[in-house]
Amino acid sequence: MALIKCPECGHEVSDEALSCPNCGHPLKSINQITQQSPVTIEQTAKKWKVVKLVSAIFMIIGLFLFLRGLSAGGFENAKTGLGFFIAFVSFIGLLVGKFGAWWTNR
Repeated sequence: MALIKCPECGHEVSDEALSCPNCGHPLKSINQITQQSPVTIEQTAKKWKVVKLVSAIFMIIGLFLFLRGLSAGGFENAKTGLGFFIAFVSFIGLLVGKFGAWWTNR
């Protein structure tokens, strides 16, 4: 980054500036501005974010039920199995959400 003099007011300005910050004189033409390479932004589809969010919420609920079932009666308690099942299905949902987001952005 070098400093150049503004042709209008004579102040030193960065050579990357589009216009002089002192007087507003344009330093680059429209053609020079549009020739810059575009920035690519990967965006994950909203549906995959929803899948991952819902899966994460259900995973927390499943783990909570699993731990409550373990403390209340071990593996014989029905809450333990239900909690494990919900957490396992939610984990699969997280994997599907991650894979779907990757597949969309590849």
